Amino acid sequence: MNPLGVIAAITLVVVLGLGLLYAYRSQTPATQTVPIPQAIQDVQSGRVQQIDFEDDRATVTLNDGRREQVVTPNGPGDPLTGAALAYNASNPTRQIALRRQPSSPGAGLLLSILLGLLPLLVLIALVLLAALAFARARRSDAYEQLERIANLRDRGVLTEDEFQREKRRLLK
Repeated sequence: MNPLGVIAAITLVVVLGLGLLYAYRSQTPATQTVPIPQAIQDVQSGRVQQIDFEDDRATVTLNDGRREQVVTPNGPGDPLTGAALAYNASNPTRQIALRRQPSSPGAGLLLSILLGLLPLLVLIALVLLAALAFARARRSDAYEQLERIANLRDRGVLTEDEFQREKRRLLK
């Protein structure tokens, strides 16, 4: 197999894979980040269906299905939580669902590290493949070695039996 062909095929697969990841990422809708006063205004006007709190962020799901992200201070004095509780108290038939998500920094952090290392791993793989291709190119093939031992036989350095033994070994 041609080493340059292998390198070209692997490079093509990597480029296509990265292109597919980019295409997938560009298709996922981005969540718009809004300031706290706008989120509170959405709550007070009754446009909010649910609020999911996680660490220092809240994801506000509006009645039309859109999502907004809000950076909130942690703790009981959170103005977004206060506005949602006040709205729920004044509108008992149409409550805003408040959910607290447990934080899971391990999974997101691990994924970020792996994605950050991906270009380095691809580069290392390409360097190793190039080194393998150069090593194979430098290694003389069996027919060149056969020609060399035939030359040694013709000059009388090797006997016919030694030549035949080496020939069988090389052609296996």
